Amino acid sequence: MSPQVESSAHHGATDCAICRRDVLVGEILVPHRDPKGDRIAPICELCAGRARGRGWEVVGDGRVTGGGTRLRVERFEPTELASPPAQAPAALSAPQLAILDRATGSSAEAEPHRAPAHLTARIRAQELELTRLRRDLDPARRAEESRLQQRQAAELAELRVAVRDRDARIARLQAARIAETSPMRMTGLALDSFNQSPALERMSRIARTLGDPVVNLHDEGPGIPRRVRITLSWDIAWYEFVVKLDLGTGRASVSETGTGGDPTALPLERRRSNARFRESGMVLA
Repeated sequence: MSPQVESSAHHGATDCAICRRDVLVGEILVPHRDPKGDRIAPICELCAGRARGRGWEVVGDGRVTGGGTRLRVERFEPTELASPPAQAPAALSAPQLAILDRATGSSAEAEPHRAPAHLTARIRAQELELTRLRRDLDPARRAEESRLQQRQAAELAELRVAVRDRDARIARLQAARIAETSPMRMTGLALDSFNQSPALERMSRIARTLGDPVVNLHDEGPGIPRRVRITLSWDIAWYEFVVKLDLGTGRASVSETGTGGDPTALPLERRRSNARFRESGMVLA
């Protein structure tokens, strides 16, 4: 069954569903179907072309002539029907192109396809800068960065101390290697170590009874630790000590290695004097 126009006689009603004006006597109204539904409404000939352009369809070939009795469609809402057609965007004028060119820094007329990409890059850069500013202003992040800086500063200070200690140790080792090339300097250091040990007080007590002993120093040559032998001999007794020197670590030790009653039992070179004995400490001759 073809759709029918639902109408009723109503004086003073709007006849055309598009322009909603009273039609003139004898003016033709053509029934059309709404593209959004199944409603049918009459449209005047002046509005028919616009209605068909918006998707309305003519229903059959029926026509209604306007006159004294006015025709209207029941339960129809013509508000959306009268909306103006969409318009195509207008082309940019020369002043507008110049303004867009200054804003984007590129030729909008010659290269319109590059302007959107350039604007997108600028917007992205601004978003990144805004994110950075928000991060810098975040109290928790600023506190964490402050703690990180303090921790890094402490670690840097520790590294500097370690480097200074290493440099000092290297300098001390270099000085020790140089000093160890001199037997005279090593025997002098050995005497200083002996004079600071309890062995000096012990030998001083014996010297108060037997007199000053003959003191012989003998450097045993390169080695770590460096060994220097000290022999003290009287007419009826002798004592021998070894001083071990480690100049690299700054350590020295004094130990007794022998004693006896007859000094003639010792080799002759160990009974030759090359240092003097004093209660305050032995010195090189």
